[in-house]
Amino acid sequence: MDPLDKQDGSNSQGAGQEDGSNLQGDGHDRSNLQGADLGDNEIGEYLRESMDQAWRNHRHNLHKCHIKGKSWASVRAAPPPPFFNREQWYWFLEYTKSEKFQAASKRNKANRSKLRAPNTLGRRSMAATRHVIAVENEFKSDLEVGRAEVYIRAHTKKDKTIQSVPRSFTLGKDKSGRMRGMGAGVSSTMVKKTALVLKKKEELRCENTTTNSKLDRLETELQMVKDMIVASQMHYSFMNKMRDLHFVGGLKVASGEIVAVNPQSIVHGRPMGEGVFKILLTEVVNSEARVFFPNDFASTLGEVGVHGYVTWPTAFLQVPKDDA
Repeated sequence: MDPLDKQDGSNSQGAGQEDGSNLQGDGHDRSNLQGADLGDNEIGEYLRESMDQAWRNHRHNLHKCHIKGKSWASVRAAPPPPFFNREQWYWFLEYTKSEKFQAASKRNKANRSKLRAPNTLGRRSMAATRHVIAVENEFKSDLEVGRAEVYIRAHTKKDKTIQSVPRSFTLGKDKSGRMRGMGAGVSSTMVKKTALVLKKKEELRCENTTTNSKLDRLETELQMVKDMIVASQMHYSFMNKMRDLHFVGGLKVASGEIVAVNPQSIVHGRPMGEGVFKILLTEVVNSEARVFFPNDFASTLGEVGVHGYVTWPTAFLQVPKDDA
C-alpha cells in the first residue's frame, strides 16, 4: 500500500517525501498494481516491491523538482515534465494541494524530525557502504573499515555536511546482536574478536614485509657472489699467460706474465681493482714508458725493471704474436 494512504503516517521510509499520490502516467489510480498477478513467489514479491518503490521515488522527484518551493502560478504556467500531458500534470498539481497530501506531508515531516540520527544512505545498506569505503581506500578486506568511518559516511549529506546532534545527546548502548555503523548481525563480541584478528594480521603482515626485504637483499647479494665467481673463473683462465704490454697508441712497451687477476689483490699497498691484471715483467722494450698507475716506487717501466711488478689495464694486453 502507498505510504500516503496510511492514516497513521508511521512509514519511516516515506518520511520527508512531500509527494504522495496513486497517480499513474495516464492520470488514473495505481492501486490495481497491488493485485497484479505476478505469482506467489519471491520473484513476484520482489517485482511488486520494486515497482512500488520506483513509483514512490518518481512521485517524490516530481514534487521536489517541479513543485516544491515554487509559486503555484509559475508551476501551472510551465510545461509539464517529460512523459506527462497537461491534463495528467494538472491532476497531479491538484492532488499535491489536497488535504490528504498535506496531512501525509506533515506526518512524514514529524516522523522525520523524531529520528535521532538521520541516515543519508538511502537504500544502500551499511554493509554495502563498508565495502565501498574499502574499495575507495584499496583495503584488502572490508574488515579494515572501522565502524566510525561507516557511521560518518552514513550520516553525511551530499554537500559534505554531517548530520550531527548535540554533544550532550547519547545514542545509548548498542543492542544485543547489533552495532551502529556495522549493520545487523554484528555484535560487540564479534567486533572485539575481529579487532584481535586484525591486530594479529597486521603483525604477520609486518613480519612478511621484513622477511621479504631480507629475501630480496639475500637474492641481490647471492647474485653479486655469482657474478664475482663467474668473473673470477673467466679471469683465472688468464693466470700464468704471457702478454705483451701496450701503451696508448698501440705501441708495445714491455712483455710479462699474468700473476694476479683478483681485483682484491694488494699491489703496492692497495687493492688492484677491476679491469687490470698484475704483471711480472719479463722484458722491458721502452724503459721511458710511464706506468698506468704510478706509485712511490716507480713511475716508468725502466724504474720497475725486469722481474718487477706492475698493474696493467686488460684492454692494453695482447697475446704475443709468437703465441697467436
